[in-house]
Amino acid sequence: MAIMFFVDKGKFSDAFKLGMVLKKAFTSEYLAAWIIVMIYSFVVGVVASLLSAITTITVILPLIIMGFANMILVITSMTVFGEVYSEIK
Repeated sequence: MAIMFFVDKGKFSDAFKLGMVLKKAFTSEYLAAWIIVMIYSFVVGVVASLLSAITTITVILPLIIMGFANMILVITSMTVFGEVYSEIK
């Protein structure tokens, strides 16, 4: 939630306004977003791990797979949190 405050306001100090951050972080919408992101991360992680295990003959291919999975997770989770932030605003 602190990242969303920083992105919205454009000032680094806004990320440290703990009263406002905690007020918005402890809402049911934000909790639901966290649960959805955790389940999604688990599924993507399992799929990426299976693909990496299959390709263990090489060293570089599992690294590429895990890096790609991490990129996907960060982009989608920040998108979900951004949408929730705009709804709670």
